[in-house]
Amino acid sequence: MTALLAWISLVLAVVIVLVVAVHLIVIFWALKRGADHLEALAGGLSVVRQQTAPLGAKLTALNTALGAS
Repeated sequence: MTALLAWISLVLAVVIVLVVAVHLIVIFWALKRGADHLEALAGGLSVVRQQTAPLGAKLTALNTALGAS
């Protein structure tokens, strides 16, 4: 009887360890994907900032001209 309980305990412990390991792997994978998406977003925002930089001077001139009329 003791041997049976020992085997059941061992099997349950292995199952619990495997379930926890799978959950940790899934969490790591989700965090890695999130980091990759944030890196891509930051790169895109950098490009937008570079491409819209000359727009500030033009908008200031346009606003000044519209305010004068």
